Order: sequence, then C-alpha cells, then structure tokens
Amino acid sequence: MKLPVTFTVFEIVLTLILILGPMIARGDESKSRPVSDRVCAKLEALFKKHSPKATFENQGVNGIHFEHEVKTFEVPDNGPKGGKHETEKQRGPKKRGILCSVYSHSGPYVGQLALSPVTKGKVAQYLKDRKEYKQLLMVPYSKRSDVHMWVALSFPPDVDEAFLEDFRQIMTDFENDT
Repeated sequence: MKLPVTFTVFEIVLTLILILGPMIARGDESKSRPVSDRVCAKLEALFKKHSPKATFENQGVNGIHFEHEVKTFEVPDNGPKGGKHETEKQRGPKKRGILCSVYSHSGPYVGQLALSPVTKGKVAQYLKDRKEYKQLLMVPYSKRSDVHMWVALSFPPDVDEAFLEDFRQIMTDFENDT
C-alpha cells in the first residue's frame, strides 16, 4: 500500500533553503579577493604618517586592517521594539586611536546600505556619528578592474582633517583607476 506524499508550502521552501543556501553562500565567498597591492601600499604609508603606532594586518581575501588604541563601546539600542538594531557592543577607537578595515570584492557594490549620491571626483560614502567616534563607510568601485572595496574607517572626532582628505583621495584614485 502506497501512502500519498504531500508537502506544505513551508516544507518546500524550507527544503529549497537547505539545499540551495549553502550553494549561494559559497558563491558569495568566491567573490572576495585580496585588496590590491597598490591600495595596501598607499594606505600603509598614510597610516604610518598619521598614526605611526597603528598595526597593519593583511589577511588576503579577508581584507586589510589597521588599528591603534581601540576599545569596545556599549551601543544603546535606540531602534523600534522588535525592529532591526545594531550589535550592542562595537569596537571603536579611543581619543587618539584609529580603526580601519578594507575588503575587496568582484563586481560593483549591490548591498543594502544607501550611500550618499556620487558626485564627480567623490566616492559614495556614509558618515555615522557614534558620539565617542565617527565611522566613515565607503564603497569605491573600479570599472577597469570590475572590483569594489568595502571600507570602514572609525576615527575620533578630533582627527586630523589632512588624514581624512588623504584617505578619501586614495579611495577616489582607486575608483578613477582606468
């Protein structure tokens, strides 16, 4: 005697997620790539000039990282109840510190973060004031290389403006690399 096999929509969707999910995740990982040697060299020189005690770590496809005088901050949840909110603890720089991570991925940025409109000679960016420090997010894209970088720079409010200008110029140079 054969038993009838019936599936609910939920069971079908769950099965597809379990089967296709790992394949999709593997595809995203393959898009990661090392940050270009030229960008690494420019950023390393910039950080040595403005923050000589900052440590530099190149993790290949897991990006490059600079940091000095960093601590964990408690971030209050100001979002709506049941809504999306940020992690309650986040690493950020102390008064004379700096924190920067740069990741490189194939293709243009297609993420959810709405960045400021791009104007000629400027890289799309988003600046978040976290009270104790500011966080600058940028996503420069090189058409020639078909690569975008995800850049997160956290700095104290009294950071040297020349440093920020030089940092933004490196991102603009990457984007204008033709």
